Amino acid sequence: LAHHDPNAEVIGLDQFAEEDRPNVLITHLAFQVMVGLGFLLIAVAGWFWWVRWKHPETLARRKWLLRTVLLASPLGMLAL
Repeated sequence: LAHHDPNAEVIGLDQFAEEDRPNVLITHLAFQVMVGLGFLLIAVAGWFWWVRWKHPETLARRKWLLRTVLLASPLGMLAL
């Protein structure tokens, strides 16, 4: 609840002037990028843990996995 009161009236976007409203396209695309990066990071983490579980002795020699983890590491901050 926006005002910590269940009976409070919340002003909707339709009551603001057109020039004061956020750009819907930018907001929507940013949300889609955030969700996409989140799923990508989950997939990379799943791949890492699967390799670590199935082949722990070869983890340090899997260059593609380590490069992917390295390149994916800043994506969490970008998703924010």
